[in-house]
Amino acid sequence: MDSSSTLWLVPVRTQINRRPAAFRASPTYTYQPEELTGALELMHSLEAYLSEITGMEAVTLQPSAGAHEELCGLLMMAAYFKSKGKPRTKIIIPDTAHGTNPASSHLAGFKVVPVKSEGKGVLSVEAVAAVMDRKPLAHAH
Repeated sequence: MDSSSTLWLVPVRTQINRRPAAFRASPTYTYQPEELTGALELMHSLEAYLSEITGMEAVTLQPSAGAHEELCGLLMMAAYFKSKGKPRTKIIIPDTAHGTNPASSHLAGFKVVPVKSEGKGVLSVEAVAAVMDRKPLAHAH
């Protein structure tokens, strides 16, 4: 077994146990079958509800936040358009975006197209139009 996938739990457990009891989380580890079963049932039900509400074949609850979620979303978008035979190659990112935005876009295989924002960080229609492909929007679908 790859030890890198299990060793990361040790410091987490140590940190949780050092906290005062009132602030301890209730982590779900593989050695807690009752809690794990309930958590898995809840996640499975939530996925089914979200899939039904959105009309999508499937949804994912992971990753849950941050740059990891951002990258996951970009990879799913890239896969979707590729599966439709209309792969996208560029992504427009404002200069006010978080640093992970261009990094995640690059990792997902997109060419990053920066757009300069105006005074309060707002993008102008002209700035966006200047970096867009010149194809009419009706042909982009």
